[in-house]
Amino acid sequence: MPRAVLAVIAAAMSIAAPSAMAQEAVDDWDLTIDEAQDVMLATVGYSSGQALAVRCRAGELDVLISGLPPLEGPSRRIEAIYPDGRDEVGSWFAGGDGSLVFSPAPRLDARRFRQGGSLQMSVAIRAAPDAAPRQYALDLPAQFSNLDRVLQACGADQPDARADLVRWNQPLIVGDLWRRLPAPQYPEAAAHLGAGFVTVSCVVGQGGRLTDCRIERESHARRYGFGEAALSSMRDARIAPPEEGGPQPGQVFLGTIRFSLAP
Repeated sequence: MPRAVLAVIAAAMSIAAPSAMAQEAVDDWDLTIDEAQDVMLATVGYSSGQALAVRCRAGELDVLISGLPPLEGPSRRIEAIYPDGRDEVGSWFAGGDGSLVFSPAPRLDARRFRQGGSLQMSVAIRAAPDAAPRQYALDLPAQFSNLDRVLQACGADQPDARADLVRWNQPLIVGDLWRRLPAPQYPEAAAHLGAGFVTVSCVVGQGGRLTDCRIERESHARRYGFGEAALSSMRDARIAPPEEGGPQPGQVFLGTIRFSLAP
């Protein structure tokens, strides 16, 4: 992430942090605009040290949580229980020492923040599967006009039928999930990059088929072809049935495909 953008995020979160009680609700999200960097950022901070941010940068949407206990690794497991009772568990991408994380599906998660009320989070603080997570309760702002401005800037302000579907919560320890693994071809246009990743969401069909797949997050600009390669590979992929630990038909499956060129 460019240092200038990091500075914008840090400054905005510092401004957003309330001086009163932690978890105390505020009226609306704080809005920061940096036209030079083509960044629009909506934030809400808490005196307990955490902050939520929704960022539109050059047309790409991000949802970020900062102020978490450090945990080394490319991702960390987070459970979020939203004010409407929706319970979603997933692996969020970690930046730096892991105290800053990025949603794997920002367009789905950002709209959840519009509910207002208490967001309950359980965050992994150790890599051990049996380690107890850290619990947080963060009040979401009752108003969200500034958040909507950010969503609109990234074209994510329209209702999304997929957001109403149940997202499959993958177990912490899972056996043989795949019946047929996706086998994407590394795109030639990205040969100089050496690696990349794409997060896709799919609606689970009968027989472990993954249908209506779409790109939720991509590590590099789409002109390099990672997203197209990932979507193509999902057509022949098959996932385990519910009786063997897989998702139910009609649920949303979220998965990340990582690309790497052999040295």
